[in-house]
Amino acid sequence: MFLFSAGLYEEFAMTIDEKISRIANYNLFHMHATSMLLLDYIIGMKGIQIIQVSKEEESFKVENIIGDLLKIQASGKCLILKGRFTTDDFEVINKRLDRRGLCIQPVIKNVNEANDVIEIIDSAS
Repeated sequence: MFLFSAGLYEEFAMTIDEKISRIANYNLFHMHATSMLLLDYIIGMKGIQIIQVSKEEESFKVENIIGDLLKIQASGKCLILKGRFTTDDFEVINKRLDRRGLCIQPVIKNVNEANDVIEIIDSAS
């Protein structure tokens, strides 16, 4: 999907996404943290059970979209959060998001970074 306004999405693409979401029993909708303007439309689709949000930029903080992530969880849909996360991001995730229906997919550069992430996650348990 290319980037366009919420109005254009509603007019031209939403009907297609709704039809696609009814094809299978379990459907995931992938979106980027920068396209949260479409979130209410996506949450409203009954055929979508999971919303995956990609946090592309290392400088972009989870705190900036925590309200949207909480809205996804409050809707009863599962949440997959993917990206490069800072220690602060993991702290926000741990303190603010419900672990039920939550999948974290950290993007890792190397083994040392992977070990750091495992340590952060283990300390939050």
